Amino acid sequence: MLGAEVTRQRVRAELVGACLTILLGVVRSRRPVVSFSSAA
Repeated sequence: MLGAEVTRQRVRAELVGACLTILLGVVRSRRPVVSFSSAA
């Protein structure tokens, strides 16, 4: 059971990371890098 839970968490982390990377790419492509860096 523990192994399955760890695997699920790893899959979730990978999916979330991929989604965040795609979202960041879209935001950077749409908005200037300057405004993005200033917001961060």
